[in-house]
Amino acid sequence: MVKSPEQNKKHVKFWGIMADEIEQLDPQLRALSEAALAITSELSLEQVLQKIAYAAKNLLGTKYAALGVRDGSGALSRFITAGVSPHHTASIGDLPVGHSLLGAFLYQGRSLVVNDIPNHPASVGFPEHHPHMKSLLGVPIFSKEKLIGALYLADKEDGSNFTKANQRMIEMLAIHAAIA
Repeated sequence: MVKSPEQNKKHVKFWGIMADEIEQLDPQLRALSEAALAITSELSLEQVLQKIAYAAKNLLGTKYAALGVRDGSGALSRFITAGVSPHHTASIGDLPVGHSLLGAFLYQGRSLVVNDIPNHPASVGFPEHHPHMKSLLGVPIFSKEKLIGALYLADKEDGSNFTKANQRMIEMLAIHAAIA
């Protein structure tokens, strides 16, 4: 049986992404380009990091995003959030220290997709006042082969799971974050 061009199109890969996923990514690719331009226009590092967190949140349509920056000893020195008010962030308490899913991911230095946080072996729960989260996409940020931080996204607004295409999109944004 001969397949139509539309049927064949779904089985073609480009950069490891299926053609039907590329159609979905087109608006996201435009948004990524706009985010990269906005990032390069800022002078303050704090403003740039905040823009990156919001760009990640908006690119995938998630409820929450965060950008963690490591200090010289490997712990987090900054944790910039998008989707959580500053007042709510302050009520959560200290920065993550590595005893949970975020910490386990931060020290591995590779992307991670968890679509069921409560049942993941590294999940130990959330601090008091932390928003409930079901799913996580974490992407490391490298500069000159050194792990300097990570982008974290949680819970897509539409309730869907994170995909490999979502992961690749945020990995592209992480490259821009490293430049910042």
